[in-house]
Amino acid sequence: YTTVDFLKTINPKRFQQNIFKKIPVFSANQLQAMINEDLAMIDQHRPDVIIGDLRFSLAVSARLKSIPYITITNAHWSKKRLIKKIEIVDSHMGRVVESKLFQSCFSLFHGQLLALHTIPLNLMKKKHHLRDYINHSYFDINCEGDFTLYADHPDYSPLEEMKDWEFYIGPMEWFPPVELPSLPQEFANKRQNVYINMGNMGPVENIHYLIDACLELDLSIILGTCGRFALTPHEKKTSCIYSDHIIPGNKALNLSALSISPGGVSAVYPAIKRGVYTLAIPGHVDAYLSMQGAVVNGIGEIMFHTKLRDKKHVKEVLSNILAKLDNIDCKLTMQFQLFSIPQNIDLVFEKIFQRI
Repeated sequence: YTTVDFLKTINPKRFQQNIFKKIPVFSANQLQAMINEDLAMIDQHRPDVIIGDLRFSLAVSARLKSIPYITITNAHWSKKRLIKKIEIVDSHMGRVVESKLFQSCFSLFHGQLLALHTIPLNLMKKKHHLRDYINHSYFDINCEGDFTLYADHPDYSPLEEMKDWEFYIGPMEWFPPVELPSLPQEFANKRQNVYINMGNMGPVENIHYLIDACLELDLSIILGTCGRFALTPHEKKTSCIYSDHIIPGNKALNLSALSISPGGVSAVYPAIKRGVYTLAIPGHVDAYLSMQGAVVNGIGEIMFHTKLRDKKHVKEVLSNILAKLDNIDCKLTMQFQLFSIPQNIDLVFEKIFQRI
């Protein structure tokens, strides 16, 4: 393969800010700039097919050039997802997210609320005379393409039905190419090790309450900070915490019995693959949706970030999980091999190119 210049996209900080502000990730102007870059790249390289991952502009540019467009997404963003439950878990909204009335209202009207995020892309489709492709469902535009590939296992994130242009290709994982050093004796017992990493977007406002609760339960912590927070003087003194900005998650999970993360497939799937139970503290709806399969299959659970201030509650949740681990083998609980289907990707592309 050949690597070419990276296409410009939205600044990562702006991306996060837009998500937390509940405004569309890409504005109409940003989408137009991305479409212009797409078209220039297409003219230069003349591809037979285009594959995209959350680059909404390709829904316009690929069609303007009449090139088949394959999108890679996750099945929990499909309207046809079998697990329908959805809640708002915004870490910036405080305790209001715990209100049953608030959650009931969101469950009823989330389709209309999320539809606001389709406006910029629909404006671009209208501008470029692609009215037939205008769609007011945010779930649909996340899965939009001539072919849709779901980077999931069908038993973990099932759909009510599958069209002949939809395919599961299995989870994909990536870890930073760094090593995990030899850890002290405190990390010798895997059952007492917890891997905590809230990534770039997980809520960290109350992270020290979580660390304190783990230490009071005599747990050893492998902690990834992503440079977003620093240890307290007390935390720096304990030998039961190993922390770094970047942690190789695969190696940390191999040493741990419990993973605490914001959720998201990049955290949940690697944990499942290694038989590690997941406690997710999601900060946005994608992280929440990605955890539904784990909850249904009994290999993970969700906790609102506002609960972290209640140390008694956190310790109770952690204690219950640790007790549960003595009776649960996560790999057996799943009743399927989560990473057993990626080899089918050759067959998937063979079918796609036959149709093209």
